[in-house]
Amino acid sequence: MTLYRTGDPTVGVAFWTPNPDYARKVFQLGAMHSAELLPEARVKHLPLGTKLTRELIEAERDGGVHDVLVRRVDDESYEYVVMNAQVLKILS
Repeated sequence: MTLYRTGDPTVGVAFWTPNPDYARKVFQLGAMHSAELLPEARVKHLPLGTKLTRELIEAERDGGVHDVLVRRVDDESYEYVVMNAQVLKILS
């Protein structure tokens, strides 16, 4: 799956999305980057309505079970919180 974001694509904890229009809407500054999520990434889909707080992200990262958290934003958009940049193949 291809994900998009602006800013530094190698950041340890970063928000990505499969929707480049959503990425530009949320992160208006900086060059657009794309990356492939590697098949070995350990992904956790959060229940609808889950708020992504710093505490939740840190607890999940510290738990070491998942590399990526996925949250549905609306009918068309998802946010991927990549907690381990090693599960991405940076394309651009």
